[in-house]
Amino acid sequence: MATEPPVMLVDAYNVLH
Repeated sequence: MATEPPVMLVDAYNVLH
């Protein structure tokens, strides 16, 4: 997993969309 927090948000966004 990346060490950047935004990556987690992007992942969640991809799952939702």
